[in-house]
Amino acid sequence: MLRNVIQNGSFQNAFWSVLEVIIYPLVLLLATPFFIEKLGVEMYGLWMLINGSLAFLDILGFGVNETLIKFISAYVVKDQHQKIIDLVATLFPILLLSVIVGISAGVLFYVVKPGVSFLDVPIELYDLFAFVIPIAFVGLTLKMVEQFFLSFLRGMEGMI
Repeated sequence: MLRNVIQNGSFQNAFWSVLEVIIYPLVLLLATPFFIEKLGVEMYGLWMLINGSLAFLDILGFGVNETLIKFISAYVVKDQHQKIIDLVATLFPILLLSVIVGISAGVLFYVVKPGVSFLDVPIELYDLFAFVIPIAFVGLTLKMVEQFFLSFLRGMEGMI
């Protein structure tokens, strides 16, 4: 019975997801002294602030990619092609809205450049921070577009 559970695809997917959730923070924690030594405390803090901002911005996805994979694969199995078209037509505007919000936030951040005291970024690193954050916003939104299409293809795997 245990062998059947372990060989189950759902179990394997869940196992790798849980492993990723455990290993990524552990590796990051173990690598912190190395990063601090190589980058310095201020640059490491800036790097973590940017990574944290990007992780927070990831909520702009609204679960669209997971929805695409789940429902498209179900519609492929049932040979319901019109429902696939309807689903993509419903979710694509959400993607576009997320892209517009992400890019607008990046451009706005670059144009407005909130004060140094807002995030307590050291003055000597602020120009770098104000340059990198907008690029990160734009990069994240472009990554969202890529993920949308990859999720579509993952859902369509049974048909391809």
